[in-house]
Amino acid sequence: LTALFHASVGVKTISPGTVELTNNSSLPVSVSLGGATVDLSKDCSTQVYRATGVKKITVPNWMVGMNASLEVEIND
Repeated sequence: LTALFHASVGVKTISPGTVELTNNSSLPVSVSLGGATVDLSKDCSTQVYRATGVKKITVPNWMVGMNASLEVEIND
């Protein structure tokens, strides 16, 4: 699922505290970044605040196991 996420969602660091997320797919994607959850619909783009030290995006609606959501590393 990690490869599908990278193909579907663009992640761009705007500044050390801000990340821009863009859903390039037709799949609905919910992402959680440091406690803030954002729903990205098709062709949606939004900027999200990222607290210092947060290095992972959690995708709560994409499951990788029993009660385990996909987690994706953020590359700075």
